[in-house]
Amino acid sequence: MPELLQALAEARQSGKPDELNELARAAIIAEPAVDLGYYCLAEALFLAEQYQNAEIALAKAIELAPEKASYLLRMASYKDVQGQAAAARILYDKALALEPKNWRALLGLAHYQLFEAQNVERAIEYLNQAEPSALEEPDFLRLKAKTLLNMAQLEEALELIERLLEKSADEGALTLKLNALMMQAAPSFKEISLTYKALIQAAAQPLPYWVGLANYLLAEEQYSQAEKAFRKALAMAPAQEQYALKGLLAICLQAQGQYAEALNIYQKMEQEQPEDEEIYIQKSLLFAAQDEFGQAAAALEKVIALSTGMPALEWKFKRGLYLLEAGDYAPAKAIFEALLQEPLYAREAAFALGKCLHLMGDAKAAFAQLQAAQKAKSRKAKDYLQTHFEAELKALEAALLAQRAAWAAENAKSPFLAAHFGQLGRFDPKQNRLDPKLPADVQNMLKERLADISLLLSAEGVLLLNPMEERAIRANYRILEEEKGRLLMELYPLDGSPNLIFLLRERGPGRLSVEWQKAGAEEVHFQLSTKPKSSDMKVFKRFCKASDFDYLGAKYAAWKKYL
Repeated sequence: MPELLQALAEARQSGKPDELNELARAAIIAEPAVDLGYYCLAEALFLAEQYQNAEIALAKAIELAPEKASYLLRMASYKDVQGQAAAARILYDKALALEPKNWRALLGLAHYQLFEAQNVERAIEYLNQAEPSALEEPDFLRLKAKTLLNMAQLEEALELIERLLEKSADEGALTLKLNALMMQAAPSFKEISLTYKALIQAAAQPLPYWVGLANYLLAEEQYSQAEKAFRKALAMAPAQEQYALKGLLAICLQAQGQYAEALNIYQKMEQEQPEDEEIYIQKSLLFAAQDEFGQAAAALEKVIALSTGMPALEWKFKRGLYLLEAGDYAPAKAIFEALLQEPLYAREAAFALGKCLHLMGDAKAAFAQLQAAQKAKSRKAKDYLQTHFEAELKALEAALLAQRAAWAAENAKSPFLAAHFGQLGRFDPKQNRLDPKLPADVQNMLKERLADISLLLSAEGVLLLNPMEERAIRANYRILEEEKGRLLMELYPLDGSPNLIFLLRERGPGRLSVEWQKAGAEEVHFQLSTKPKSSDMKVFKRFCKASDFDYLGAKYAAWKKYL
């Protein structure tokens, strides 16, 4: 028997399944109650890929020697491979009960917790129970590094990964390092690039890593390097994967100003897949980058034909803008007129139509359209009017000012308003509470910007300092309703902006609230004072001119000194 045991040991080392099978069966015949023969037979059958018979033989070995943790671990490993994770866990538990520091048992249980139970804390508990010597084992290092990555403990994970790479710089270890580097708050471009290159060298199939490197370089706007990587990937990619890579290569070329070569690629792609709207989108961007807006609009016409719903509306609007830039005004006008009926595009289309009418030479229609766009809260329309229609705006302001005298006489009779003429209404942070659900940084930003909202009232008009729009709004107004402690007024901004309905309420000594009469509007609370603070002076200097106080009349004439 000793000679047979020696032969079994040698056969296991050689990895020859037929010889091991023969010797194992001989050992079983000689000593049917000894576990080693069954264990060796199981190994031989595993090598021969006779898995069911191997499991039977291994189960017999475990039955004969239930105290041997190595047999339990071999069965657990087999169950893991078969996808029977729960059965494997039971076997790992039994092995651990026999050998509480067995790193393979701890590794198996940690693997179950991490990938099956998804309990990363329990997984690291198992791994931390192992002896320090377990960190010499590549499999143990790999799983512990993965667990630490799941816990976002990147520094410790990277230390283990470096130890793993010292033992085996294989594809799996390098992929683990790449994942860890990508998770860093400030990823190192150099480290990530070098790791991709190491993966390309280590992998039997390097194509995925060439593609990964190329996409990474593209995202980092390293277009020249990305181009080289995409060309490498294209050279080795199978035909079915080349189409997408061509599109990415064209984007790299486009970003470098190599328009002719990029266009050549898009045209070839168009022949391969003429229904791919992304080709035409990229072609439109390419043409627009060269100020060839007519061709950009033509490319988008194909996109529109292939699109439906909201995307089609988006491309129609974009096509209208390209036609506008190309000087092809009639079709651009038709597009913008149609988009006025689409709620999501009505405001932008209103401005674009006004600009189009102006460029077509119809100043009267353009002014009316741009005013409509401004009333729809288009900031672009407001800026365009101020740039191109200064005379018309002055005439509009003059007409509004002509109405002021009659309204001012009536406003002066208001007991409510008279009590507040010559006062400063300053945004009250104590009364204006922000939604606590807003993120802290958003709340801080709003508090900072809203703190400068100020309101000044005279019989002649209203001056509202609006830091959200970084401007001072001058407006005539007329009283709509008044009762004790409450007044409703309509404001007519002199710049032609939309009229505003304000509801003012007295909220106690030295306090006033204003509510914009529109859906979802909230009350804004003001503290009242008769003299500005130094902080108010800074706000006035940012937003006001001396003529703003002249507009408000005698009640605020002395305030010009604060400028």
